[in-house]
Amino acid sequence: PKIDGKHPRWLHLRIRPSRLHSKGQPKLENLGMVKTRPMMDGRWTLAFRDEQSCKDAEAMVLEEMHLQSKEVETRLKPLLNFDSPTSQDAAIVSLDPSGTTSLPL
Repeated sequence: PKIDGKHPRWLHLRIRPSRLHSKGQPKLENLGMVKTRPMMDGRWTLAFRDEQSCKDAEAMVLEEMHLQSKEVETRLKPLLNFDSPTSQDAAIVSLDPSGTTSLPL
């Protein structure tokens, strides 16, 4: 997010579409003609009533970006950490009826 330099009540955002693979792909119509979809650039400008509301919105967007980044990091960390057992292995160990705590091979 970026607050406009000339208009401090405007907040510029760039939002990536959720489906990048469908962006700009041609679509066949009934008559066999190809129709292309318009490109989605994901640029938005939000206008607020006052400068403080714009600053608050910018802070909220930055906080949400940080939270999403941390969530992705948390979910990927077990998959990228090869030295420790995965959560699936931990679940198998905890369900072991013999009471031993050995890891599965």
